[in-house]
Amino acid sequence: TLKKLNLNFNNLDTLSSDIGNLLNLEFLNLQNNQLVYLPATMCNFSQNCYIVVAGNNLCDKYKHDCFDWGFNDIYWGSQNCNN
Repeated sequence: TLKKLNLNFNNLDTLSSDIGNLLNLEFLNLQNNQLVYLPATMCNFSQNCYIVVAGNNLCDKYKHDCFDWGFNDIYWGSQNCNN
C-alpha cells in the first residue's frame, strides 16, 4: 500500500527489480543517486506515478516507453550518461 517513496541522495547505483511490486506507488524520488539504469519492472507502476530521477547516470534508453512521461519529463533532468 506504499504510496510515496523518497530514496534521494542515497548513493544508490542499482535498484532491485522488486521495486516493480510497489503497485500503489504514486511518487518515487530517486534524485541525486548513482543509478545507471531503471528496471523494466517499473512499468508495473501506475502511469500516474511521478518519478523524479534527475542527477543520476541514466541514458534516455531507460526512459521506458511504458510511461507517459508528460509532466514527469521535467523531472528527468540532466543526466550524466555513461555508456
